[in-house]
Amino acid sequence: MDNIYVVEVVVPGLVGKTGPSGGEKGDTGATGGTGPQGNTGAQGVKGDSGIQGPNGNTGPIGYDGPQGIEGPQGVEGPDGPAGPVGPTYMLNLANTSSVAEINALVSDPAVNDAFVMTDGGTITYGILEVVVVTDDLIGWGSAGSFINFGPVV
Repeated sequence: MDNIYVVEVVVPGLVGKTGPSGGEKGDTGATGGTGPQGNTGAQGVKGDSGIQGPNGNTGPIGYDGPQGIEGPQGVEGPDGPAGPVGPTYMLNLANTSSVAEINALVSDPAVNDAFVMTDGGTITYGILEVVVVTDDLIGWGSAGSFINFGPVV
């Protein structure tokens, strides 16, 4: 016998009209629980520096340090003012003489008598010895010695 199969075929029908809308809106449901923490975001850019604050109080004065090494010698300063003018002597030019003639005197010449030397040497007449050269001007002083005034120019 032949097998017979029964096949049921469903044929769709036409779509009907939309039905009436539903009822009123229902109440809001309960809030759900807190979810897991999210990942950390990227680092932000550095902000601008703030204004400078006020200066702090001055600290205490420190102790004196050790003595430093001595510095170099400074430059020589200017010359000071000229000193007072010495006394003025009036000389009486008596003559020209040699050292031998002056040393051979037998008495003191008059005070302020002067001589121009014709040679050099050491005058030993008087209290003090005096060294002279040719053309030196010497004068007899009240202290009992000759004074050498230097060369006559």
